[in-house]
Amino acid sequence: LGSFKDIIANRDNFLILQQKEYIRYEDLPLETSDGGQVEVEFVSNVYQVNNHKVIQCNIRDITERIQTIKTLRESQRLIEGIINAIPVRVFWKDKNLAYLGCNMAFARDAGFADPKDLIGKDDFQMVWRAQADLYRSDDLQVIMSDCPKLLSEEPQTTSMGNTITLLTSKVPLHNSEGKVCGVIGSYMDITERKRGEDVRNRLAMAVEQANDTIVITDTDANILYTNPAFEKSTGYTRAEALGQNPHILKSGKQDAEFYRQMWGVLNGGEVWHGHFINRRKSGELYEEEATISPVRDAAGNTINYVAVKRDVTREVRIESQFRHLQKMEAFGQLASGVAHDFNNILAVISGSAQLLLMDEKFLSAEGMEYVKQVINAAERAATLTRQLLIFGRKQEMQSKPVALNDVIENLAKMLERVIREDIALECQYAARLPFIQGDPGMLEQVLLNLVVNARDAMPNGGQLVIATEGTSVTEACARRNPEARPGEFVCLTVSDTGAGITSEHMQRIFEPFFSTKESPDSEAGGYGLGLAFCREVMTTLGGDISVESTPGQGATFTLKLPC
Repeated sequence: LGSFKDIIANRDNFLILQQKEYIRYEDLPLETSDGGQVEVEFVSNVYQVNNHKVIQCNIRDITERIQTIKTLRESQRLIEGIINAIPVRVFWKDKNLAYLGCNMAFARDAGFADPKDLIGKDDFQMVWRAQADLYRSDDLQVIMSDCPKLLSEEPQTTSMGNTITLLTSKVPLHNSEGKVCGVIGSYMDITERKRGEDVRNRLAMAVEQANDTIVITDTDANILYTNPAFEKSTGYTRAEALGQNPHILKSGKQDAEFYRQMWGVLNGGEVWHGHFINRRKSGELYEEEATISPVRDAAGNTINYVAVKRDVTREVRIESQFRHLQKMEAFGQLASGVAHDFNNILAVISGSAQLLLMDEKFLSAEGMEYVKQVINAAERAATLTRQLLIFGRKQEMQSKPVALNDVIENLAKMLERVIREDIALECQYAARLPFIQGDPGMLEQVLLNLVVNARDAMPNGGQLVIATEGTSVTEACARRNPEARPGEFVCLTVSDTGAGITSEHMQRIFEPFFSTKESPDSEAGGYGLGLAFCREVMTTLGGDISVESTPGQGATFTLKLPC
C-alpha cells in the first residue's frame, strides 16, 4: 500500500481524483511482501455509498505486459538497427503510395538525414521525381495484383543529378487481417556491376566477332573456349573442339623440338609468338601467326592460356606468288636477251643442214639421217626459244576465237603417238562449249606438255582422260581465292592414274626447268620449260592453271580460260 499512500499524499493527484472522481496510473512499482517489486496499473474511482463518498482502488499486476513491451521495443530497435545498417535500400508505403518508413540508406539516397523525414511524402517530392510515374506504376501493380514484382532493373536520378541503375523488388504489405495495405520494397545500386557487365559483354562481343581465332585452354592444354573464327578457320565446331587438345590441328610440319621450345617459353611465364602450319578438319593445310599468353590469377599463378591466331594462308600464298613473279620476271629478262641470239645461231645450223640435204652427193644415206636429226633438234630448240620469248613478253601470241574441242580433236591423233600402247586415252567433249580467245598453237603446246607429263607419270600404264566443260566463278569464290576472278570460263582437265605429286614437288612444279625425271628422254626434250610455260600461256590468255594430286592416286590439271 505504500504506493497508494504516496498517491494520496500527492495533493495534485488527490485534487484530480476529487475533481474527476477517477484517476489512473501505469508503470508504478509496488513492493511485494517478500521485498521485491512488481509493475502495476493503479486505478481509483469515487463512489457514493450510503450518502458517503468512498474511494475504490483497483491494482493490476502488469509486470509481464511491461516486459513484453520492453522486449518488443528492443526488438524494434534491433530491427531498425539492422535495417539501417544494411546497404540495401528498404522502404514501405501505404495504399495511397505515401511513405510509411524507410531505412537510413534509402533516406540518404532521397537526400534526407533521418528516415522519419520521409514519412507522409510521395515519390513526386523526391529527387527522383523524373521516375515517379514509373515507380508508382509498379507499386500499384503489386498492390492491385497482390503479387510481388522481383529483380527488375530501373533507373534513378540521384541527389547529384546523375542516373544510376537499381535492381528492385517489391511485395504486397498486409495488415493484421491479411488485406493488402501497401507495398514494401528494396533495391540495390548495381550501376558499377552493370558497367562491369557492359564492359564484359562488349569484350565478349568483340571476341565472338573477331576475325582472328581465339582459343582458351586450361594449364593441361584442354580447350575451354573457342570463338566462331576458330570454326571458320579449322572446320571443327565449337562442340567438337571443347575438351580436346589443340594437337587435333597438328600437321606434322613442326617437329618435337618446335613444341618443346614453345612450352619452354610458356612454362617460364612468358608470351610466345610463332608460326604454325596446321591441318583443318578436312585435311587441308593452313598457316597461322599465333600469340599465346599465360593468364594469371591474383596470386600470380598461371590458370589458363589464351591463344590469338590469324590465318595467313592467303597472305603466304600471295607472297609466294609475288616471289615467283619476281623470279619469273628476272628469268624473262634473261630469256628475252638470249632468245634472239640463240635463234640466229639455230637459223645458221638449220639452214646449213637444209643445204646439205639438198645435195645428196655430199652425204651418204647414214649421213643424211644424221643431218635430219640435226634439223629436228634445231626445230625443237627453236620451239624452246619461242617459249623463252613468250616468257620475256617479246613475242605476242596470236589471239583469235578458238573452239577448244576442235583444238583437242585435231591434236588427238598426235597425242596417241606420244603416249604408249599401255595407256588408254579418253577424250570427253562438252556439248555447245563457248569459244575462247587464244593462240591455237600455244594451246596445243600446253596440252602436249600436260600429256607428256601424264605419260611419264604412268611407267606401268594407266588411263589418261582429257575433258572439257563450261563453268562459272562467282564473286564469293573469287574473294576466297586470290588467283581467281569472277566470270564464265571454259575448263580443260587432264587427269592421269599415275604416281601423283608429292607435297614437296607440288610447290615447285611451275618453276622453269624443274623436273623430277632423272634423265628426261629426247622425245620430251622440246618442252623443257614444261609447266612453267603452261602457266605463262594461261596467264597471258587471262586464265589460270591448277593441280590436285595425291601421291599414288594420280593427278588432275585444270585449265580455266575466259569465254
